[in-house]
Amino acid sequence: MPRFLGIELSWPRLILRMVFTVLAAALYYIVFYHIPKNLESYLSSLIPLNIKTPTIPISSTALLVGLIITFVAPLGILLKKTLFEGPIGATTGILFAVYLYHLFRGGLVEIKFKEGVMLGIKSATLTLEIGFLLLLFMIPPILTAVKGILLTIQRLKQTE
Repeated sequence: MPRFLGIELSWPRLILRMVFTVLAAALYYIVFYHIPKNLESYLSSLIPLNIKTPTIPISSTALLVGLIITFVAPLGILLKKTLFEGPIGATTGILFAVYLYHLFRGGLVEIKFKEGVMLGIKSATLTLEIGFLLLLFMIPPILTAVKGILLTIQRLKQTE
């Protein structure tokens, strides 16, 4: 059996972990980077041609963090039950919290309507204040970060 970062895995198990890591990375890329980046084009393909689609600005920081999540989060699958599981979990939790904060623009979401969306109005901007909802959405990633920190402390005590 090959030894992988302090744990012994059979070759099929190691290969299975690697396959799941690659599949998870592809899924994270689609969900956290590709869809938000192309959201406007997807909406315009769903809405009839005579209606102009609203503009929903996505923060470039959110896209960058989404791309980083694509590489960091799947490592949790590959590094499960190793010394690196805790730090990767904490990093992933922090990244998800930062992603949500920037995706929802700190709790103020703006939707810009172009000319022709509403009758008689040249353009309009709808601003939604969703700070409390953002706070609720950020609780799970923060708890994930805390779990990663506690797991790191526990594993470091076990190695001493």
